[in-house]
Amino acid sequence: MPAVPLKLHERAQVPLKIASRQEQGKGPVGQLRRSGGQVPGVLYGHKQAPYAFKTDAHEFEQILSKGGQNSTITV
Repeated sequence: MPAVPLKLHERAQVPLKIASRQEQGKGPVGQLRRSGGQVPGVLYGHKQAPYAFKTDAHEFEQILSKGGQNSTITV
């Protein structure tokens, strides 16, 4: 059987600025999206408490549109 060359590609590391958020629930989080131009999120880790955060929606959309789906996003 012929050998098949294997190509490994490094994932780009893209920085994203986040801020802690105190808003909880459908109403306050929806207000973040509508009037604040922010996107809510939650970081989960092994044996760690969840961390609720918010980030700029425009900046996040730009990261995703430039190939961010295949990148490692560092916060």
